[in-house]
Amino acid sequence: MTASATRRKMTPEEADCLPDSVGYELFDGKLKRRVMWVESVWVAGHILARLSRYADTHGGWVFGAGLGVNLWPESARTFVRPDISFVRPGRFPGERLPTDTFLTIPPDVVAEVISPTESAEYLDRKKIMYLDAGIRAVWMVYPLTRRILVHRPGESIKVFPDGSVLDGGSELPGFACDVASLFLPGT
Repeated sequence: MTASATRRKMTPEEADCLPDSVGYELFDGKLKRRVMWVESVWVAGHILARLSRYADTHGGWVFGAGLGVNLWPESARTFVRPDISFVRPGRFPGERLPTDTFLTIPPDVVAEVISPTESAEYLDRKKIMYLDAGIRAVWMVYPLTRRILVHRPGESIKVFPDGSVLDGGSELPGFACDVASLFLPGT
């Protein structure tokens, strides 16, 4: 990345052309490096696998962390990369994936697997952005405390601790997963 790229506000298209673009998000034209710990990536993989199995039987589309999501037309210089996104069936015309570089419709569910270096301010900002953009459920997954907080617009936070069963709510009808199975055994 050049020094000039870090001083001026970038567009999502410019940021997406960087050689290591998957490692960045863009907030108001400023690059934000995504730093994920190994355990967080492992947990994200397990959630992705569970949601992929759900989509195989119930339909829908599941995406990993490489997908850029650009849902804020009022801030043309912003995009994020959720760790996992799910779009229910019937949301893409003809059930065909768009050919764009960014997803521009709100996923029904996004999951963020939290690494210890992510600040509370950054996580709260993303959660609010997701909900304001029309995402129906935001899963904040905490490997260190082995719990998942589910945020939905206008509802109280639902906490799913280790030992409970995460349900998919109205966004993922019929989805259920033992929370402990998503985290490293014995931690």
